[in-house]
Amino acid sequence: YYDVLSNANDVLTAIRTNDVIIGDAAQTKRAEAAAVMLQAMVFAQIAMNYDQGFIVTEETDLSTPEAVQALQFSPRADLRAAAIAKFDEAVGLWNAGTLDPVQNWFGIVNGPQYTRGDMVKAIRTMQAELLAYYPRTSAENGQVNWGQVATYASQGISSGAGFDVGIFQDAGGTFYDGTKGLGNDVTT
Repeated sequence: YYDVLSNANDVLTAIRTNDVIIGDAAQTKRAEAAAVMLQAMVFAQIAMNYDQGFIVTEETDLSTPEAVQALQFSPRADLRAAAIAKFDEAVGLWNAGTLDPVQNWFGIVNGPQYTRGDMVKAIRTMQAELLAYYPRTSAENGQVNWGQVATYASQGISSGAGFDVGIFQDAGGTFYDGTKGLGNDVTT
């Protein structure tokens, strides 16, 4: 998780601090939106799978060994909150972008194409899943804002006109859905 987070943070530092342009302004905005979405995905997965973790963004000072040693673990509830906030930030970035559709994202020529709207739907689905899957006990389950889960889900991938996350075939001839490609591809 932290390897992906480090890469996302590096991309955001390059764009937001060092004014790096990736191809053109539209492609740079897409990379920024994807990097924030990946930050959110990392925080969400740590929140669901571990009791605590580090919330490190491109704004976290890691410039000295002392700064790194000063990092403190955050409880999983804080990681969940950070994930929801980063997902919301990513939605804003996707909605503000101008490059549409996203194609050949995984290096697959003529692969699935994703619009900005598709990416927002995927994020809303991930937010609904994070809130719904987070509880580990009946007490935590009772604390879930199920209305918010329903709101996120109503804006997710099963809402409105559907889109196909794609079907890929690996070198061994095994077919798998595009969600695995999105989660497993090193270029994401």
